[in-house]
Amino acid sequence: MRTLKWLIKENWEILLLFLLPVLLMLINQVWMFSNIYVDPWIYFGHFIRLKQYLIAFPFYYGTRLSWILPGYLLHSLFPPLIAHYILHLVLYYIAVFSLYLVLKPHVGKRGAFLASASMGCYSFFLMAVGWDYVDGAGIAYFLMTVLMLSWAAGKENQIIWMALSGVFFGALIYTNLAWLAFLISLITYYVLINYPHRIKKTFISIAAFIVGFLAITILLGVVSYAIGGNLFFFMPSTDFVLSSLSQPHPWINDAHQWLGKPIWLVLPLIVLTGSLAVLSLSKFSKSFEEAALPLQKTFVVTCLIMIFVQITGIASVLQVPFYASYIIPSMFLAIGEVLKSLAMLSKYRFASVATFSLILIVSSLITVDYLFLVVADAQVIVFCLLFMAAVSFSIASSCNQKKIGGILAVLLLTASAIINFNAVWNVNQGVNRLQANALTSKLLSDNYLTVSNVQKLFRDIDPTASLFLWYSSKDPRESRAYDAIASASLWRSRLIGADFPSLQPYGISTKEPLSPQRLKDLKTRFTVSPKIAIFSQQKDVLQQAINSLKTVGFTAKSTATYPIKQDTIAFTITIIEVSKLKDTL
Repeated sequence: MRTLKWLIKENWEILLLFLLPVLLMLINQVWMFSNIYVDPWIYFGHFIRLKQYLIAFPFYYGTRLSWILPGYLLHSLFPPLIAHYILHLVLYYIAVFSLYLVLKPHVGKRGAFLASASMGCYSFFLMAVGWDYVDGAGIAYFLMTVLMLSWAAGKENQIIWMALSGVFFGALIYTNLAWLAFLISLITYYVLINYPHRIKKTFISIAAFIVGFLAITILLGVVSYAIGGNLFFFMPSTDFVLSSLSQPHPWINDAHQWLGKPIWLVLPLIVLTGSLAVLSLSKFSKSFEEAALPLQKTFVVTCLIMIFVQITGIASVLQVPFYASYIIPSMFLAIGEVLKSLAMLSKYRFASVATFSLILIVSSLITVDYLFLVVADAQVIVFCLLFMAAVSFSIASSCNQKKIGGILAVLLLTASAIINFNAVWNVNQGVNRLQANALTSKLLSDNYLTVSNVQKLFRDIDPTASLFLWYSSKDPRESRAYDAIASASLWRSRLIGADFPSLQPYGISTKEPLSPQRLKDLKTRFTVSPKIAIFSQQKDVLQQAINSLKTVGFTAKSTATYPIKQDTIAFTITIIEVSKLKDTL
């Protein structure tokens, strides 16, 4: 018992960080599920049908094996919801504890804990690690790479840590080759932290990093080949990136169309301003100069990379949250470096500040709607004010003006509390929001289980992944499940229509006549693979399908029906086989 108490006392921050996501799920579990975007479901489809998809669809998203393989393995071993929770909680813990372990030698236990806990409650971080898109895995692998580089610079066995940093860097870029741009940030960080140690093994270190990178590449290639994919699994991604660089990015908009709207850029902008202020003052303060501020400099470099990629039109990395999330790990490393000044506080003052700050951050999650990416302004404003309080106290302390810094920090903390309390602490509104979150979580878990069950059904009845899909996205209740199933089934090459019984392609009005090109495409599809899965709650889907197919010279017969039921979701999948009308032969 004494040993247990001693362990808790000495490692309280580890225990609290471990329990944090449990608390967050009790408040708002919606962040643990994929939302309205298409792309996360594509990767979920690979988790269930990896072998079939690698053979049938050699597209770039199937090459992101450092993310897909863990999901595939867990879904092969556990029931879907258990596999999902394990996968995303492990991702959460890898990211949060990597950040903590990187920061602890730099800023101490207190700053490392508060920065890690803050990132663990940040809405856009939770969205990234909670859904099945690749950005959460990228954040975790980036922080693991930084951790390995940190240990390579400050510990013995430098070669081993450098090799492992190469392994995790390989895993990082194989989630998305876009992370390759941040190699500059990693080099900046390693040079800055390695310089004080004067370790003269540069060539060997680089060689070890390359060996680690090659090791993970070969491992993923062998696994890909063993399950039916390409040994050079990364080639589709490479070809996609090279082709994208040769033409304007389709999602890039003019700055006036989007700048000022994305709330996900507010905190990075405030932190960047604070980093530049701290770096400027470091030229006049010996305490700052001695610290070298590697994490502030790394964050500034990361921001410059993001801005360059956006301005040059390479990718819309600032316009959408799932690309802008790439800045999160560097941002919280920079935030953590500012929190070094917390070591000056007494034990009880630190406990008060940390508790008060985390209550503000966590409670603001009540009003966040992850389903439609509606992040409450209150949480972003609270984060900004808390960071400004930390910067004010840090700068004032470095100038021997702790009282002034303390007063400014208290004022900013008070302002953040007032904003948060006005947004959250209305009892009726808070209770209603918690109830709505619970209901939404139930709907999303049912949706998740439905997609999982249908994908397993398709895996059994359609091993060549050649079944076409047809449904109505106007269905008031089941349309979200239909869209998710279609996305998990790689709908771009397999969708007949999302406005059943219309044969118009997705996004084209049903009032318009079928174009000659559309008629040609349909005839080609029905000839190559005549089977279609129709999702509907209606009972006369076969007759509706026949009536539509007659207009293009085809008919159909039903070959199987599969009732789908998952608590709040219920519909029937009807498999039809299409053939030419006899009088058109």
